[in-house]
Amino acid sequence: MKHLKNFFENMDNGPDNIFTGLRALDRLIFGLQRGCLYTIAGRPSMGKTFLSLNIALNASSMFGVPTAFFSYEMTYEQIIMRLASRESGIELDRLLQKNLRDYEREQLVNRTRHLKEVPLLIHSISNMDINELTSACKELKNNRSVELFIIDDIQRVTINEANRKYAVNREQEVSNNVRRLKSLSMELDTPILIISQLNRQVELRGGDKRPQLIDPRDSGAIENDSDVVIFIYRPEYYGLTEDEEGLSTRGLAELIVAKNRNGVPGSVRVRFAAEYSRFSDLDTEGDSL
Repeated sequence: MKHLKNFFENMDNGPDNIFTGLRALDRLIFGLQRGCLYTIAGRPSMGKTFLSLNIALNASSMFGVPTAFFSYEMTYEQIIMRLASRESGIELDRLLQKNLRDYEREQLVNRTRHLKEVPLLIHSISNMDINELTSACKELKNNRSVELFIIDDIQRVTINEANRKYAVNREQEVSNNVRRLKSLSMELDTPILIISQLNRQVELRGGDKRPQLIDPRDSGAIENDSDVVIFIYRPEYYGLTEDEEGLSTRGLAELIVAKNRNGVPGSVRVRFAAEYSRFSDLDTEGDSL
């Protein structure tokens, strides 16, 4: 229990939200707030992992926030390769081939040297259940002062065998895990960001196929328990080469904030360069839709 006096005495210190490093998004959601659960969702190839890695690296390198990234999908080396591509400006394919020219090796070394000092912890896991995951987060919070947790992705987090009898299907399992992580974010007083897949029905939908709050796979709890839900939408992926104003959609992504508990929903446009695993702000103002 906390006394109101403590809150108001600390107001002059300003907010301690954690920024994503994407200015347009931070203006809309006010950064990542303590005790809140954030969901980034999208269909395959939309860039969910790229965006979450960008946020992890921005928070830890630009703002010095100790960050833990849990991946159920990629090895440690695969994650590091994506971070190295983003920072070095060398295409990911070339890094994966490990056949760089001399000047590229020098470029890679010079532009990634700072990553050794970044407070970003990478955990490549494949079979950690929700109990083990929450325990790991608590340990990192207590022993390493981690202030931001990112889990990629929620559909791959398993439920503890002892509790499986309380979840009769996969939807209930995922919903249980989402609620556990929401409670954990409040307990640790940190933001937790989870990555979610979307149902295939999105592909069958007519029109521009923009995702909706009913679309996260296997769980209605994502809509209910997340404080902020962000969809990644790339018109170019669906063959829509121009927007409503006739402007090119090439290399652009739309981050749709479909739920924003502490603000208003909205959308922002950002640049997406898949070859460099990079999301970035537009070069010009007017990036809010």
